[in-house]
Amino acid sequence: MTSVAPSPLVAPPQPRRRSRRALGRYLVALAVLAAAAWGGWRLYQGLGGGPTGGVPVAKVRRGDVTMTVFATGTLEGGDSELLSAPMIAGGDLSITELAKPGSFVRPGDVVVAFDTSVQEYNLKQAETALAIARQQVIEARAAAAATEEENRYALIKARYDVRRAQLQVRKDPILAAIDAQTNDLKLRAAEDHLRQLQSDLASQQATDRASIAIQEAALHKAQVEAATARRNIAAMTLRATHAGYVDIKTNTSTNFFYPGMQLPDYQVGDTTRPGMLIAEIPSTDHWQVLVNINELDRGHLNVGQPARIEFVGLPGQTFSGKVEFMGGVSGPPWARQVVTTVALDQSSPQLHPGMSASVQLITDRLRNVLWVPAQAVFTANGQSYVYLLDHGEFRRQPVTIVRQSESQVVVRGLAEGAKIALANPEQTAAPARTSRGPMQAVPGGGAGARGR
Repeated sequence: MTSVAPSPLVAPPQPRRRSRRALGRYLVALAVLAAAAWGGWRLYQGLGGGPTGGVPVAKVRRGDVTMTVFATGTLEGGDSELLSAPMIAGGDLSITELAKPGSFVRPGDVVVAFDTSVQEYNLKQAETALAIARQQVIEARAAAAATEEENRYALIKARYDVRRAQLQVRKDPILAAIDAQTNDLKLRAAEDHLRQLQSDLASQQATDRASIAIQEAALHKAQVEAATARRNIAAMTLRATHAGYVDIKTNTSTNFFYPGMQLPDYQVGDTTRPGMLIAEIPSTDHWQVLVNINELDRGHLNVGQPARIEFVGLPGQTFSGKVEFMGGVSGPPWARQVVTTVALDQSSPQLHPGMSASVQLITDRLRNVLWVPAQAVFTANGQSYVYLLDHGEFRRQPVTIVRQSESQVVVRGLAEGAKIALANPEQTAAPARTSRGPMQAVPGGGAGARGR
């Protein structure tokens, strides 16, 4: 039997595998060197060795710019209903019922009620006087009617006497002279009595009419007093005419006051003078935000401009509105403000008076203009300029401001794509070289662009 010895293993040639491994190690080494070089370059720039000396830069851009004004304000209700103490004579009024501050009321709900005891007493007296006056008018009319009947009877009797005397006078031709004379005297007496009764009847009728008029005047007076008492009682209960949240006012009826004194709001049991404002109910259908606008932004705003409103208490919700009213300028010279009213376009049951609001007023939209970030514009000696990066160094470049917003400034005097500094390179820790251009200014530059 013949055995065959196993042949030794022979490794195949591997030149390609070795070349691939060498190439991989070479590429990794290149990547490490590139990363180290990039890190060193960034460190070099951060230490001020780069072309910008560590100063952040931005490019001059061309495009559409929306000019906006930002402000904060407080939500208020428009078309507010004012509830004041009724104008009732008789002294101060005492509050017996008062809605809670901030409570929601509907039309017809009682907001404020005053003590009506005095007016109820006046009403009782007026009603008593009214009943007496009515009875007196009835009595005066009855007495006048009775007197008139008596006078009419006397008048009829007097006319009968005259007629009878006239018949007696006709007998005179056949009677003795004395009897005829007696009949004439009786006729004249009857005629005189008739005339007297007619005159007395007219006077009596005038007297009766005057007496009735006096009683009717007393009746009318009692009616007016009773109606006034009823009206006063009704006026001493103040009700809401539309839905809204109640705002109780400060009690300023006190006669005691000292500087810094904090006056409390009206409460049940307080007294107030007639005509004093007790409560206010803003309408929930006409919300408005009262904001204070910087005086410098006043020229950019007009009534009717759109606005976007966000409330701190309603995160994520945005409401639209428009400028409804702009007041006068007020405040100290260093912080002049313009009170502006922004009306909301829609309502929401989530809105409540006093909510803090952030308002963005859209003043204008400029098309295809050059603009730079607001922090890139500086001022000195009343002139505006930027720091333009030119061949590795910054130089001041005067610019003309066309319009300015919170974050953007529309300018003239720069080329699109030019690089400008976002910080004053003259005030940085490791500044690049700066070259002042044609505009000379105080070393250190000016303040940044006006902020709001």
